[in-house]
Amino acid sequence: MVENRKMNSKLLLRTFVTILFLFACFMQAIAAPEAAPLGSAPLSNLELKVSTVSPTAVGISVKLIAVPTGGISLEYMFKVKYSTPAGYIWQTVRNYAPTTYCFWTPAEAHDYTIIAYAREVGSKATYDLYRDRLLTVKPAVSMLNVFMYPSSPVEVGVPITFSPTAVGGGTLEYSYKVKYLSGGSYVWETLRGYTRDSHLTWTPMVAHDYLVYIYAREIGSAPNLTYSVFKQIPYVITAPAGPGPVNLGTAGNFAILAQSKITTTGTTAIVGNIGISPAALSYITGFSETLHGTYATSSLVTGQIFAANMTPPTPSNLTTAISDKDIAYTDAAGRTTPDHTELGAGDISGMTLYPGLYKWGTGVLMTTDVTLSGGPNSTWIFQISKDLTVASDAMIILKGGAQPKNIVWQVEGQTTLETGADFKGIILCNTQIVIKTGAVLTGRALAKTAVTLDANYITAPTADPMPLGNLQLKLSPKYLTAVGVPVKLTAVATGGKVLEYMFKVKYPTPAGFVWTTVRSYGPSPVCTWYPTEAHTYTVIAYVREMGLPTWVPYSLYRDQIITVNPAISGLNVVATPKSPVTAGVPITFSATAVNGGTKEFQAKVKYLSGSTYIWETIQTYSSNHRIVWTPTVARDYKVYIYARDVASGVPYAAYREFLYTITTP
Repeated sequence: MVENRKMNSKLLLRTFVTILFLFACFMQAIAAPEAAPLGSAPLSNLELKVSTVSPTAVGISVKLIAVPTGGISLEYMFKVKYSTPAGYIWQTVRNYAPTTYCFWTPAEAHDYTIIAYAREVGSKATYDLYRDRLLTVKPAVSMLNVFMYPSSPVEVGVPITFSPTAVGGGTLEYSYKVKYLSGGSYVWETLRGYTRDSHLTWTPMVAHDYLVYIYAREIGSAPNLTYSVFKQIPYVITAPAGPGPVNLGTAGNFAILAQSKITTTGTTAIVGNIGISPAALSYITGFSETLHGTYATSSLVTGQIFAANMTPPTPSNLTTAISDKDIAYTDAAGRTTPDHTELGAGDISGMTLYPGLYKWGTGVLMTTDVTLSGGPNSTWIFQISKDLTVASDAMIILKGGAQPKNIVWQVEGQTTLETGADFKGIILCNTQIVIKTGAVLTGRALAKTAVTLDANYITAPTADPMPLGNLQLKLSPKYLTAVGVPVKLTAVATGGKVLEYMFKVKYPTPAGFVWTTVRSYGPSPVCTWYPTEAHTYTVIAYVREMGLPTWVPYSLYRDQIITVNPAISGLNVVATPKSPVTAGVPITFSATAVNGGTKEFQAKVKYLSGSTYIWETIQTYSSNHRIVWTPTVARDYKVYIYARDVASGVPYAAYREFLYTITTP
């Protein structure tokens, strides 16, 4: 029993000692320093980011950001430098502090090198790592020069293109507005909000006296800065002048349309269709046509030939076209209240005629050039009671955008274009049209009886466009790029009349797609997008007819994928062999850029000759990242390998420098 008590006492003692040991371990664990974070490692890399693309301008605040890889407790310093003939000028933006970023507002225009330094807190070293990059700072924008075409006045529906050029400034963005007086108040309309596209094409659809405002400001300007500079341009937009247009109906499908005969001699060329009815195909001569059932073809005709005796439905289609021709003739002849009567007693040689309705009870003669001056939507109707005669080599000259499709010559008698004449417009002739050797017609010859040709060139005016039928989207670069590199977006529509285009981009996130409007609807099919974040984007182009209700989002759209990588942040280069190297021995530099999209590489060397550095280019920018240099002269060289993204427009995004001593063999 005594023995059992002794064993129990020993067991209790051991238990107590164990408890004391565990308690001591627990207290030591509490008092021990905090362990290093899981996955921490020594500082191994440093990136430097800036909040604006190069170039920027004086007075624009730039955020400098240091992004380390590894490190436990770090501090950062930022400096800038620029070159002068006397050497580099250094400026400390901020001394060492734990914050990874700071703001710098450049006060002078230079090509700056920005440097970020990092080191462990408590380190006595000047720095553990550094990273630099180039930033061009230009003088602040001070003025806008603007080229515009066409100049004021302009008709409704005519596109006007503005191309501003800034004096000074770095990377600018532009916006456009117009204002006009309505009643006693000005009405403002925004043509386009701020984008980096400087150009704009505006198609005014309402007649007013407008003031067009073009604004420019620096990227990165304060949000409340409406503009840095602006330009004000007055534009008078007028309604189309002249009488209402003459509707040709299906007769407008033909360059030549006659009822009894169409003949040609010599080498004639016709762009457009030919039709005859009620006469048969045999009354079309000189074309050596080939029959295809409902139509015929000829080497002289860029188009098709139709006759009343062809396979249906051609006969009925021609009957309708002849009827439409006659209706158009009656319409043109029946217009009342002419603007001009018996002008020049029928001789209009050398005159300039503005849009309007002209009437003669006689014939009309042109012995020298006649000018028709008006806009692209202005109209002319010439009512001629007898013959129209255009003398040899006389010409109709169009000014101001006037178009042949809007000019109608209604001729009661015969129309004759003498040798070498150059005529424009739609001829609606109640008898025959004779076009003599070498004469040119840009328009249509629509005759009650016959059309006679002799080695002529006939071109039908461009028909109204087909309905909007297709859309393509082109990107440049196509599939791969990097943050900060401009991407040109081009929408190519097939068909349509007056179109407007919009561009958007999107990228996926766990919460859904994030959408960005690159440019709202506008008449230009081209815009430039500057990606600011790395993602795989879907780029979308939208198109619709101008003037549709705002609730119609689009008529067609097309999308395309492009990957945007982070901007180049570093450059790794393996050089073989190392310095020193004997002259004549090839040295290979194998470059690999850190991040970036489609990259290109350049190599240069410099050496001291007397007191001057001499630069030589080993390789201009190329996709070749394996560069071979064979030095032939014994010297001390500095070799520079540069990398940048294709289309980035910067001198370089990253570079590496190597010192090489080349010795005599």
